[in-house]
Amino acid sequence: MKWCDADGISAVDENLGLVYVPPGSSSPDIWGGGRSPDKEHYDSALIALDITTGKLRWSFQNVHHDVWDMDMPSQPSRVDLRSNGRHHARDLYPGKSRRRAANRRR
Repeated sequence: MKWCDADGISAVDENLGLVYVPPGSSSPDIWGGGRSPDKEHYDSALIALDITTGKLRWSFQNVHHDVWDMDMPSQPSRVDLRSNGRHHARDLYPGKSRRRAANRRR
């Protein structure tokens, strides 16, 4: 993750021992010709880091090869939903592309 920075505020889940970080896109934003897939792997994504070790636990990339600055501008919202009598713990987060993502809390 040395090619991009956190573009928004991070969030912490002490119960799961995770820190959620929303990295931006690699520089320069407007031209992606010099980027390789290994450099862009965590761009415009949400990454979950272990709170004690700092190691990556999982990641989700919302926009691949982001040249339009469509990263996730904020940390996830932690929500508990009920559907058909079942409980669903989710992380919801917006994207600048009007695409919304909902990941199972893990």
